[in-house]
Amino acid sequence: MTNDPIELDVRARDPVDFDVAGSRPIEWGASEYIPVIPTDAPEFEGPYEVTPMAVEQVLDTSRKMMRDDVVVFEVPYYETTNESGGLTVSILS
Repeated sequence: MTNDPIELDVRARDPVDFDVAGSRPIEWGASEYIPVIPTDAPEFEGPYEVTPMAVEQVLDTSRKMMRDDVVVFEVPYYETTNESGGLTVSILS
């Protein structure tokens, strides 16, 4: 018995069958293409913490290495009492 590594072509679209001596066959496959970012890809240098705004925000993370998760904070929401005895709600202000 050897301890040689098993190499997989992750670009394969069809299921790959494994026949491991002394065990039942193992089937592996991918249902959709999953892009792999090369290890020499540039690191994302944008913000890792974002507060929602009333306009669209795009973080340029495509094909970048991420050093951490991006945290999206809660939507800014404020309540204040008004002269009529009710509440005035401000969202995203």
